[in-house]
Amino acid sequence: MIHRSPIRLLCLALGLLAAGLTRAHAATLTVPAQYPTIQAAVTAAASGDTVSVADGTYYENSLSTHGKALTIRSANGPAHCIIDGQQQGRVFVIQDGETSSTVLQGFTIRGGSGEYGGGVSIYSCSPSVVDCVLTGNATTNDGGGVYVQGGSPAFKGVRSAATARAGAAGSSWEGA
Repeated sequence: MIHRSPIRLLCLALGLLAAGLTRAHAATLTVPAQYPTIQAAVTAAASGDTVSVADGTYYENSLSTHGKALTIRSANGPAHCIIDGQQQGRVFVIQDGETSSTVLQGFTIRGGSGEYGGGVSIYSCSPSVVDCVLTGNATTNDGGGVYVQGGSPAFKGVRSAATARAGAAGSSWEGA
């Protein structure tokens, strides 16, 4: 005869309930249809999700994935989807251990500003940046368009132009 204690049954039931509450597949969150801003969608997303951004210009800065493995992509490429930091801060800051599973794809990133990396600042992370145009970003030190300190980010089809720096080029990498 098998004896089942009430505590064991309760633990089993809670475990099954928790397993049923987890998402079985990745979701696609849309901006602006579901979320008014890119950051709002990213904050609501879970690792494995995709944030799909409709055509338009989005005035945002200091965007962060907070370490989530997300794909953040435009619906129709950089000619149609612009993220403009309005010189109010860096547009993307990636610094929470992101890996190649974090993908930024298909944006024009402009109007970012910061001490390091006006457009995209990457610190000890390895995200993938794909088919993006970095333009009109400024910095007081290094990396007007992109600044990388540590990590091994991947860049594919990324173009950087018309960036400003108090001294040197539009992109800068330090360490590995």
